Amino acid sequence: MQDLLSFIVRRLGWRALHLILPLSIIALSVAGCVAIVYYTSRPADSLLCPSAYTTTEEATASFQAFTNNFYDAHPDASLSDLAAARHDFYVSHHCTQELAAYQQAVDGNADPATMKMIDQAIGKVLTAIKDAESKRPPGIGASPSEKEIYENPYIKHIRTALHGYLDGTNDGVEVDSLALGTQNERCGLEHFDKSYYRSKFVIYSAENNEYGGVEANIIFIDKPNAVFWAWVYQYGGDENGDKKYALRGFCEQKLPAEHKAELLKTMSEFAHESKYSI
Repeated sequence: MQDLLSFIVRRLGWRALHLILPLSIIALSVAGCVAIVYYTSRPADSLLCPSAYTTTEEATASFQAFTNNFYDAHPDASLSDLAAARHDFYVSHHCTQELAAYQQAVDGNADPATMKMIDQAIGKVLTAIKDAESKRPPGIGASPSEKEIYENPYIKHIRTALHGYLDGTNDGVEVDSLALGTQNERCGLEHFDKSYYRSKFVIYSAENNEYGGVEANIIFIDKPNAVFWAWVYQYGGDENGDKKYALRGFCEQKLPAEHKAELLKTMSEFAHESKYSI
């Protein structure tokens, strides 16, 4: 990912990686300022580098147009796709100031004031995301029965996504859930042996994710030597009213070393004794 958007993603961490919601709220660097952009306006005919505008409002409106235009053409694109497209825009339009500022931030050479603004913008974005998601119906009930958990469409989509990954179509899988991770987490479907995904799995726990969708801790019955965290998000539906889901995150849970053997033994027993599996 090669834009300030990507830099913000890195600071947010994997589990808050995607910021694209129905409002498409994202963070943006505009001539040294950070603003929150809402995906509501129509594309503009002519766009310039952010630093070419005389006011932050003009630069923000320009980026709104860029974002709208991009998602009109690529409705299923991820944040990484948007970041790459924005970087290409900077290169093709010779936005040297923006490219230099981004590289400084990535290299850790940005001035403290700029980093503080970025951190504040991240906080505003996260607050906006949580607020927007709190107004949507929950993906899973507060106290679901085991049967309700396994019949939940978010949970069932985990299997759909794993099948999509195994057959090479990546149906139901966001590209960023394939390989991305952080220094502290092993994340991405590509980081683990495919034999995991060929096994049925059980749900150890499931709850609503505060950034939207449902997250679950799962254990593969044939290889119960690890616990995985899966995050599924709903993007709306098609013209027939069918809801569209995507596997947005997939990570191995980090278990405390001093209790790992005991925990895995307990979870293995849980996996083999469960009445349900997917």
